[in-house]
Parts: sequence; structure tokens; C-alpha cells
Amino acid sequence: MRLVVALALLALATLAARSGHVSPSEADAFRLFNDLPRFFTGLALPLLVLGSPVAIGAAALAALVQRRARLAVEFVVAGGAAYGVARLLQHVIDRAGPASHLAQFNHVAQLVVSDRVTLGTGFPSAAVAVSAAIATAAGPHVRRPVGRAAWGLVLGVALARLYGGLDLPLDVVAGVAVGWAVGAALNLALGTPSGHPSPAQVHDALAAAGIEVASLVPMGMGSRSYARFLATAGNGEELFIKVLGSEERSADLLVRVWRFVAFRGVQDELAFVSRKRTAEHEALLALLAAQAGVRVPHVKLATRGPRGEVFLVEERVRGHTLDDVPVDSIDDKVLERVWEQVERLHAARIAHRDLRRHNVLVDEAGEPWLLDFNLAEAAAADRRLHRDVNELLVSLSAVVGSERAADSAIESLGADEVMAAMPMLQALAISARTLAELPGRQGVIGELRNHVADRLGVEHEPLAQVTRVRPRTLVALVAFGFAVQLLLPQVGEFSQTVEAVTHAHWAWMIGAVGAGAATFVAAALAQRGAVERRLPLYPMTIVQVACSFVNRVTPAGTGGLGLNERHLERSGLPRPSALAAIGLNALAGAVVHALGVAVAIAALGQSGIGGAPLPRGWGVLVAVVVGFAVAGIVLLSPLRRRIARPLKRAATDLVRVLRRPGQAAQLFSGNIGVTLGNALALAACLAAFHAQADLLEVVVVYLGGSAVASVSPTPGALGAVEAALVAGLTGVGVAAGPAVAGVLAFRLVTFWAPTVPGFFAFRAVRRRRWA
Repeated sequence: MRLVVALALLALATLAARSGHVSPSEADAFRLFNDLPRFFTGLALPLLVLGSPVAIGAAALAALVQRRARLAVEFVVAGGAAYGVARLLQHVIDRAGPASHLAQFNHVAQLVVSDRVTLGTGFPSAAVAVSAAIATAAGPHVRRPVGRAAWGLVLGVALARLYGGLDLPLDVVAGVAVGWAVGAALNLALGTPSGHPSPAQVHDALAAAGIEVASLVPMGMGSRSYARFLATAGNGEELFIKVLGSEERSADLLVRVWRFVAFRGVQDELAFVSRKRTAEHEALLALLAAQAGVRVPHVKLATRGPRGEVFLVEERVRGHTLDDVPVDSIDDKVLERVWEQVERLHAARIAHRDLRRHNVLVDEAGEPWLLDFNLAEAAAADRRLHRDVNELLVSLSAVVGSERAADSAIESLGADEVMAAMPMLQALAISARTLAELPGRQGVIGELRNHVADRLGVEHEPLAQVTRVRPRTLVALVAFGFAVQLLLPQVGEFSQTVEAVTHAHWAWMIGAVGAGAATFVAAALAQRGAVERRLPLYPMTIVQVACSFVNRVTPAGTGGLGLNERHLERSGLPRPSALAAIGLNALAGAVVHALGVAVAIAALGQSGIGGAPLPRGWGVLVAVVVGFAVAGIVLLSPLRRRIARPLKRAATDLVRVLRRPGQAAQLFSGNIGVTLGNALALAACLAAFHAQADLLEVVVVYLGGSAVASVSPTPGALGAVEAALVAGLTGVGVAAGPAVAGVLAFRLVTFWAPTVPGFFAFRAVRRRRWA
């Protein structure tokens, strides 16, 4: 992690410095320290020495004095490598130090020190890189206060370099990144001390806490990287000991930070930054669980060792965890008793938050015990308790099967409790360790959801959102950024847009409104053509107008689909037929759209678009590319089952409709009317602002913008459509000002303005019970 962060920091600093110029903010930061009174010279000079070869020798000598020859070699290697990398980057980036920017700084207060001490100037700072590399290499080998002091000296070296006029702020930042990266790479390559105490140290720490042990056996690392020991006390009592070192605390903090950033409602206690408080938290939650009647190992002691390690001492329970118990031994009685312990735990509002088979132990009498309350939470919300249930369900399914795991949970916890947990039964809400145990992640989770729904005779509950940032949101941000990137150059021509608006022929807007209104009638005709029985056109048209309202308040146009489906049901169609009709209409629209693109481009001839001639055989090339793309999506995508089956049914329905000329005429003429009406509305808006564009070119641009709208994740394809249309229009020779004005007017007429009549149409649809 340190290496990755250091390299990322170095990359960002390099991108900022490659121009060779000093930004005003960097100049201000440099002045802040360089203009300090010369009173601090006596403090700065010793710090400058710490960033020189003297520091490498002194650190190596100190390590040799302590008889740590390997550490001395690491200091020499780290310091030398950092110096070499920094000098190499200085030659590559070639950004000189402050003295070369006198024109910007007027003057630089520079200390006169030999280059043998300062190691020269430039980007990055070689002196800071050397000191940071030594501090990073030393970190795992020294106690934490010593490591913090070493980094304090690195900060002192960096400030002294700024004060002495030897480096710029960006040079210092890059120097820290170089040293940090070199030191982290060295630690990664050569390895570092584990930080775990030896059995002798554990024995001494327990003796100091008043526990005399006769024997102590290391048991390796636990599931959360804790060192584990088995001990036998002087009275014969067997003890289980967990040791939390510095690296485990740091790793645990990183896990908590990641969970806070990635997931909603994590509520991790980030205040648990000390190892002592972590152990206290685990001991407290184990005691609370025991008071609630849950079988947990009795906590004997939580104490701190002489080197800062924290020990948690519990009684040892002889037995095996469920991941070590033979599958034949996990009968229904064992499962019932496990869920009984979970029920008692949740009755006390305690969430375990790591409830896997590994943390359920079955003793020699066949009774289950719950282990490891490091992540447990008191006064937990229902969402936490439900995740416990799902975690154990999935973990048990890996060994006893989905049906037995779900049935045992329903029998013990009750149908309501299990059903309430179903929205959280998804891969994102299950720990990576549990998922790694499953032969097929989504398959097992899907089987659990299906079996619970079938067993209880209910429909599937919708999945809860557990992530803060969904992939769809990231794609939307990328699309928005792309749209801004395309629109910004046109916004720079704002005067042209204002000029086009002030001299507009507003009569053309009446034609645009008329063309836009005609699309609702065409959409109703197309939807009616997808249905075998004859439906009245007027109610269908009002429903299409209402869709312009509901699509603004629901994501991805789902409101319009739902409203059409309910209208078809109210008209007498069963739900499967209504859904099939909507799918058929969508397929016909896609066919019309694709054919429209091909016909419009062919009508333009070999002159191409915007004066760019099309190559020979372009039609075959486009057909091959589209064919392979569709085949790849359908056949290779993990979603092929979801895509192929509805597509196959819609294609079958389309072939059936083609055998009925009247129905086919309505279906295709309606979809053609929607496409042509919108294209004419765009052409009218452009004509209103004196845009010089051929109608066929406008049709091609509109079809391209519609394709963008169909895949854009933003609501209503906002931003993406505008950017695509403006870019397409300017590509065919339309001036930027009229193009922007025409596109914004088109979106106003076809996207925003219909929302008002759509609201009243929606009220009429609800009042007349058409949907």
C-alpha cells in the first residue's frame, strides 16, 4: 500500500512539474518559508546535514553499534537508491531549483552550503528523498515513537530546504514520494520483522499481568492476522491467547476506512485507533454476549505487553470450528443449535459482523460456541443483524447446501426474520472470505433467495443498495465529463449563440412543437401495433403523453415502461402478453433506428459527412463490426441469459407480426413517425436559428444522438445527448452558435416542455383508471 501510494504521489507531482514552470500557488508556498527571518539559520543548517550522505553513514553506524548489520546495509542501500533515482529524475524532468526562477521571485534568500551537503537542487529533491528513504526503511525495525521521530526529521529537512532556498515545494513533495517508494520497495523485497512477540516475550508479559503459565505453544496466525498461542496455566487451566501488534492495527484501520468509503451505513468505530481499545472492545462485546446467554469463551484478561503489544486471554474451548468439522457431522440438530445462538445474540441487539463457519466452534459435547467479537457491535441496527444472518446462510450453504441452510434458519429464526434479511442477501454484502469458499458465488446466493421465496410462498424482495458509489454512477460521471469536454469549446463561442437567439425566426418553433407533438400519436400507434387485439388510439396517446412526465421522476425511463404495461393490463391483456408487447415495440424501434442510419448515410452518397469521404466498402465494415459486437454481447456476456431469451421471444413475435400487414404497418409506421418527428423537430429548431444544415445530415446526427441516449446512464441522457448533437452538427459544418441554440431549443421542445402536459395527462390516466 505504501509503495502504490508513493508512486501515485510521484506521478502526480511529475505531471505538475513537467512544464518546468512554477505556479503562483507554489511560489506563494515557497515564499512562506523562504522569507522567514534569518534567525532560524542555526536550526536549518543541522537539518540540511540530515539530508546528506552524512545521514546515510550516521544511520548505518548507529545500526552497527546496536549489532544490527542487516539494518545498516538496508540504510545504505535505501539512501543510495533514493539518491540515484532522484538524480535520474532530475535529468529527465529538467526543472531547476529556485535560483533559476529569480524573475518570478525577484530574489531568493539562499544559504551558502556545499553541494556535497545539499546534494544539489532540482526536481525532485535528492536530499529529501534520501532522508525519507532512510525513515521508511527504518520504520518496521524500530518502535513506533522512534519511527515517528524519524519522519519528523524528514519534515524538518524539507522545511529547511525551503527556508534555505534550495528546493521548491513541488521538489520537496516529489522527494518525499521518491524516498517513500524506494524504502517501501526495499521493505517489500527484503521483508520486515513480523512485529509479533516471541513465546518468551508472551510468557514474560503474562507473568507481569499475574498469570503464570507452565507451557506456551504458538498456533500461527488467526483469520485477522492475529498471532495466536495456546497456554497451560499453573493450575492446569488451558488458555487461548490472541496478540495484536502494530501491523495488525494498521491493517485493520485500512479495512475500516475502505469499508466506510465503499459501503453505506457501515458505522465502523474509527475511534478505535489504539490496540488497547480494540482489545477492550472485543472483550466487552464478548462479555455482553455471554450475559445474553450466548456461548462464548470466558474472557480472562486484556493486557498490554512491554513492547506495546496487546494480549487478549480467554479460556480454551476444546472442539473444532465448522470449517474443520466433517460435513457428515453437521446434522440438522447442530444447525438448529447454531441458529439458536444467533437468535440469542440478536435478541440482545448485538451484531457479530463476521459470522462465518470459521467463527462457530462445536465443542466435544456437540454444542456450538461463537468466537471472535473483534468487529461486533452493540445496539446494532436491523441492517447489521440481517447481514449476520446472510453471512452465516451463505457460509453454511458451502458445506450443507442452500436448502438445508435456509430451512434451518427459517425453522429457528422464523419466516419473518429470514425474509427481512433477503434484501441484504447479495454478493456485495457478504465478506470476501465467505465468497471465496463458494464454488459459484452468484449461483449459491441466487439459490438461497429462490428457495426462501419458494418455501415461504412470497415474491423476491428487491435488493438493498449497500455501496455508496455504484458503477452506474461512475459511468454517469464519465459521460457527464465527456459531455462537458465536448460542450466547452462551443460555450467558448457564446457570443455566436446569443447572436443566433437574438435573430431567430420563431415561427419555425411552432413547426418544432407540432413535430414533437406528433411523436406522441406515432408512439401510441406503434404500441397499438404491437398488440394483437385492436385498442382505442386516444387513451393510448394520452398514456404516451403521461409517460413524458413519469419518465422525469423515475430512473432510466422505467416509469414509462411501467405505465404502458399497466395500461395494457387494464385494456384486458394478461401481464406476460403486455410485457411481450412492450418488448416487441422496443425491438421494432431498434430495427427502424438501425435502418434509418443506414438509409440516411447511403442517401448522402460517397461525399460523406461534413466533407469527410467514406472509404469503399464502409457498409460491409459497419455491418461486420455491429454483428460481432452484438454477438459478443449476447454470447460472451455474463448477462447473455437475460438478453438472449427476451430477445428471442421478441424476434419470434416480430416475425409473427410481419405476417399481419395491418398490424405490422401500425407497428413500423408508428416507430418511423417517432424517429422522423423528432428529427424534423430538430431541423425546425436549427432553421429557427439560421443553421445551415441539410435535412439528411440532421437526420443522421439525430439518429446518432438517439443512440447515445439509449446507452447514457444519466437521467434522460442529460448532457450526453446535448454533447453528441452539438458535436455531430458542428462536424457536418453547422456553426457552433446556431448548433448550441438549436440543440437547446430542441431539448426544450421535446424533453422539458412535454413534462407540463404530461403531468395533467398522468392525472387523467389515473382518474379514468387507464393505468
